[in-house]
Amino acid sequence: MPFVFRLPAPRRTVAAATFALLATASVGCGSPADDALASEDDFGVGEDELLRKTSETGVWAYRGLLPRLDDAAVTVSLAGHTARVTGLLPTSFAGTLPFYAVREPDSVQPARTRVTVVYPIATGNPSSLTEEGLPVRNVEAGTYATCAGTMSATTTEKASFGGFPFVEYVCKHREADGRVRTGIAFHGPITAASHEAGVYWSLLRGPVSHGCNRMLGEHVLELARLIGFDAGARGTPVTVVAGFDAFHGRAVDVDYPATGFTRPNAARSFVFPTWQAVSAKSNGSLTVDDPQWACEVSRCASMPPHRTDPATGGVKPLAPRCLPGFASLSLPSGAAVCASATEVHGPFTRAMVAQSVNLKLGAFGKSSVWPTAAALALRGAGACPLGASFDALTGACTEGHEALGPFAPTLVASCVAARNSRATCEGLRWNRWVLADLQRRSAFTAATIALR
Repeated sequence: MPFVFRLPAPRRTVAAATFALLATASVGCGSPADDALASEDDFGVGEDELLRKTSETGVWAYRGLLPRLDDAAVTVSLAGHTARVTGLLPTSFAGTLPFYAVREPDSVQPARTRVTVVYPIATGNPSSLTEEGLPVRNVEAGTYATCAGTMSATTTEKASFGGFPFVEYVCKHREADGRVRTGIAFHGPITAASHEAGVYWSLLRGPVSHGCNRMLGEHVLELARLIGFDAGARGTPVTVVAGFDAFHGRAVDVDYPATGFTRPNAARSFVFPTWQAVSAKSNGSLTVDDPQWACEVSRCASMPPHRTDPATGGVKPLAPRCLPGFASLSLPSGAAVCASATEVHGPFTRAMVAQSVNLKLGAFGKSSVWPTAAALALRGAGACPLGASFDALTGACTEGHEALGPFAPTLVASCVAARNSRATCEGLRWNRWVLADLQRRSAFTAATIALR
């Protein structure tokens, strides 16, 4: 049978779903390894009796592009309903990073690449009670560490874990009022809907749990890989913040619908891209996006191909603003360069310059204009030139902290309006975080945004 997906029943306000499991489902949260420690029963809001029945447990596999990160850490935002994973890319990594993985030089070890991924999560519903009759509340803000769990949490009559990982980060923690918390974890989405073909898992991102952090099934599988949990590692730091998480001075958000809470102001936040096995269109139909990155083991071989380029996620690259005498030339990858009849103008990456020197192609290596044949050959066929990577936050190709232009007139005008010099704003390289700022701000204050 094909690997199929379905949104929950119409009465649920959900905009995305993942993973078909041919069985009925029950609902719950609490340590699957030791029910005696399960004080946080994650019964969701509004689930009917159908979803409280015991189901089969799927066996899931992560087959995505991300490796285990060095020095990984997780930050949970209770206000933003996000989990941000960050760490250093292994020096041995030679693969392609997916579009939603934001990369930058590490501030402490600039030669290393820091990778950041943000996931939508659920948090505790303060209007509900635990099985013991205690008011539900989230764990206290503070620093914890992954401490227990399993890569395949078995569904029981009490808990619809569905076979997804259960990554505990609160184990017997005594809070300020003496209440002992345990079994708080990242785990599968819990919410499911029945259909004639089976049960379909989905995520309500909002305050809907009894303390745990529900995630899309594919996301918790990937999180387990990033922090080495799937290889037996424990002790990964998990920092819980009550407010919004922050990244480069902006609130952290993720491109996933909210249920029962207000997302941070888009003009003052970074909205991280995310991936799903499927996504929902405005008309309610489903699109299979990246099914090969996470799948039920028995169906992995039959997964359809990815709908978009894994390196860009279908995000359209920024259109270049070509200098006089040059026009936009579209490439097969969907990217574009600024070319005349005989030349292409930059910026050219450091890797392209180094390659031109190595190949002894002439004195043009450090020039801002190169012969067309040499420029296209050294650039390569990807969405970004050799040595650069696509940044889905901005739609720009980036080299380190720099976004590569030329930039559109509207962005240049916004840059000048922010009291930068025209010469700077018309430059071919901008700080990538400033570019993101300029793209997201609908109005600018008198404060100067310094390009560097």
